[in-house]
Amino acid sequence: MEENQTEQTEKKLRCQCGPGGCGPKTTGDPSLQGGQSPTRQPPLPTESNASSGGETIDWEKIAKYKAAELENYIKRQKDAVSNAFNEGRGQVLAAVLPVLDNFSDALKMAKPKPDGEAAHQCNESLRTGIEMLKRKFEGILMGLGMEEIPTGRGDPFDPYIHQCVAAGENTDNKVKEIWQKGYRFAGRVIRPVTVKI
Repeated sequence: MEENQTEQTEKKLRCQCGPGGCGPKTTGDPSLQGGQSPTRQPPLPTESNASSGGETIDWEKIAKYKAAELENYIKRQKDAVSNAFNEGRGQVLAAVLPVLDNFSDALKMAKPKPDGEAAHQCNESLRTGIEMLKRKFEGILMGLGMEEIPTGRGDPFDPYIHQCVAAGENTDNKVKEIWQKGYRFAGRVIRPVTVKI
């Protein structure tokens, strides 16, 4: 009985137009062209059915290429995020460097003066407090990755890490005085060493 119903259903579905069938009418949708139903997709080319067209497709090679492409994209994105993070952190460190300079200036101003014993003790306590604050602040900045650019008197002038603001009469391209310390972060100079040559 079930076979009979199946045959009747198949007869109803068969088209009277011939062996190719009439299929859906041609529309602008390319998936409906050529007598295919909208749910049926054309078969993917394989080595067997592609060889009849004269071309072969190496799916393994394509998959490896796409995997490598994805891996490179992920690496580029990680590098971009890391560079943006370091750029932002470097800008913040450069913005707070004047505070560190102010600590150094305050230490210069808090030198003991021969004004009396009480003033000397007060001045010494102030100096000790400023030194502690400066060391703590420097420790925080160094912990974030900032490093001081080492420069001494007599070092050759390097325009990549030094900024010359004065030159003596007898210039031999050697650092004569250091006016302001310089710092770098992540291999990049955030403030050059201010020097006189």
